[in-house]
Amino acid sequence: MSQQIGFFEMRRLEALSNTIFGVAMTLLAYDLPKASRFTNAPSWIDLVNAYAQPLIALMISFIVAGLFWFSHHRRLTVAPEGSRGEVFLNLIFLLSIIVLPVTNGLYGVYRLDGIVAVIYGIHLTVIATLNALLWILALRGRSNPELLVTAIFPVLVFVLGIVVACLAPPIAQFIWGLAFGAPPEKLSGVLSSHEHHHAIRRNGDRRRRRKAVQRPALRDHAAAIAGDLRIDPVIVDVAVEALLPRAAMRKPDLVAG
Repeated sequence: MSQQIGFFEMRRLEALSNTIFGVAMTLLAYDLPKASRFTNAPSWIDLVNAYAQPLIALMISFIVAGLFWFSHHRRLTVAPEGSRGEVFLNLIFLLSIIVLPVTNGLYGVYRLDGIVAVIYGIHLTVIATLNALLWILALRGRSNPELLVTAIFPVLVFVLGIVVACLAPPIAQFIWGLAFGAPPEKLSGVLSSHEHHHAIRRNGDRRRRRKAVQRPALRDHAAAIAGDLRIDPVIVDVAVEALLPRAAMRKPDLVAG
């Protein structure tokens, strides 16, 4: 069973998403106060005043980004192939992660301001909504309410956080953390036995095709060398059959992994 025509292998997004999440999560610390802001050695009060709000914002954003990174990779495992629309939706999701350091820097400086807290909450809601929509598309035709609840729950909490941010901005920071109180995602049972069977069969077909291409090429190359050295062709065939499995072992099957 080959890859469906017009569908994209979603696992190819893995390297791109790892880079984007890694850079975005690193840039979260860019707006932390620098030591040069202190003219003299700071006291404990000075340090608290300078770093309390930025560090709180950094921890919230880092945890949010980390958990969405985890959810993103779980989703790629559940749905290894997707349409062009799903690919572009994934790219928009990654774009929302790229912008996170911007709103995080704003929230870290003006965390107690109602407008800034609402802007930060809207951004978190957009990320959660895109993630939930991608999960809904990934689970089409599959019955797994636990994964759907886990994906949709943060959206509801972030919307609640926006309302709280409008009324009491200092309390909103405690609402963001509740977004990940949903049951953990479980992949057991997501793929049916029928799908597992076809996945194993597809991987086996790819291995056989690769070996079918490797064997004649290796045999022809060995035969050319053997002709120059006047070696018995039977010995060449035996050597090719003995060496081919070892060559295949040096190239792990990335599809199967």
